[in-house]
Amino acid sequence: MYRLVIRPGVIIHYLLIYLMLIANASAFYTMHREILPAVMISICVLIALLKQIRPDKNITIFGVVLLTVITVVRLMNNGGIGINIFLDFISKCLIVYTAYSYDPEFFLKRYSKLVLFLSGISLVFYTLSHINTGLARSILGEGYNYFGYTYYGRFLYVLVPDMRNTGIYSEPGLFQIVIISCLFFLMYLPGRLLISKRQNIISQIILITALITTGSATGYICLGVLFIGILFHKKDSIKRFAFRMLIAAIALLAVDYAVNREDSILKPYLFDKLNELSTSSGDNLKTGDARIAVAQLSMKLTARYPLGAGVEKFGLLKVEELRTTAAGGGLFYYLAVLGIIGWLSVMWYIFIPGYKYMPDKTSFLVFIALYIIYSISQPYILSPSVLVMIKACEYTARDDKYAGAAVLLKA
Repeated sequence: MYRLVIRPGVIIHYLLIYLMLIANASAFYTMHREILPAVMISICVLIALLKQIRPDKNITIFGVVLLTVITVVRLMNNGGIGINIFLDFISKCLIVYTAYSYDPEFFLKRYSKLVLFLSGISLVFYTLSHINTGLARSILGEGYNYFGYTYYGRFLYVLVPDMRNTGIYSEPGLFQIVIISCLFFLMYLPGRLLISKRQNIISQIILITALITTGSATGYICLGVLFIGILFHKKDSIKRFAFRMLIAAIALLAVDYAVNREDSILKPYLFDKLNELSTSSGDNLKTGDARIAVAQLSMKLTARYPLGAGVEKFGLLKVEELRTTAAGGGLFYYLAVLGIIGWLSVMWYIFIPGYKYMPDKTSFLVFIALYIIYSISQPYILSPSVLVMIKACEYTARDDKYAGAAVLLKA
């Protein structure tokens, strides 16, 4: 008779990974961003002491440089960057490192299983919300105000006003990078997940379906990057599978557009966004325009304040010159806010380990492309889901011995 054994260590590990996903700018994290980074840091320190996890040298160096930059910017501008940015950055680095170090052998598999579970849940609620919105809302609980809109749900799914699939996040662009990170593992590190080829294919189908329902143009572009990268892979079997999946995805979207036209997924979330690039400004500034405008303003401020302009100065100039509070363009935004040295420290923390541990040049180039697309489309420069890709490859590079049935049974 099969006996279910619940191991506290495994549960704690899944909770750490879930906390890491929460830190990826989920709706709950954003609503409590003033306190959650400090709570996460405290949890990481406690886990590190109990598990005797050694401090990470790269996080220490990054933290010292970032704190120095913040101090300099505040002194030069009489304010401008608060300690909240430091806590936000360091908490995300620490939660990824702690979750990874807690059990490196099974980190990647458990991360992928949790993302797959949340993606499956998101598809259920996405479908239900389009069939019976009232029922979906009643299951998710009482609505709450979030930036002037009513949202439902927090920890398993968040139902947003336009009813796109956002997972536990407030908008599709944040959910898509989580899905993309998991697809990256399934496509580029399939042997490290310790699952069969059939399970891999089913997992990819679920994740790609969830990605399509997000209606995120950024997600579609990132998916294209993943498939293009795979076409340069050494193994012909992987190339053939990727090509078939790409054709299937294109065919599915093409049929949807041919049948539904104005109501298709592609119309509002891809074609309309590509047509947004205009010369508009102010409250009518569209998504694409906002990112270009933020980039232009960032370059101007960086030239004027190479050591960092600070958050307050950037915010005032954005409202004054662009007449909007639109977000996006995090890659450029933080260049202006942190200055060249602070911005380069973030790039160093992300890309040096990425270059060192990615399995091949193709994977690294795909990783660079994914990061650039994400950080331009979102108002963020540091994402746990981006750091996860590096950590998974780091363990793969350091230890190539954990394939086998015994390991498969443990997780």
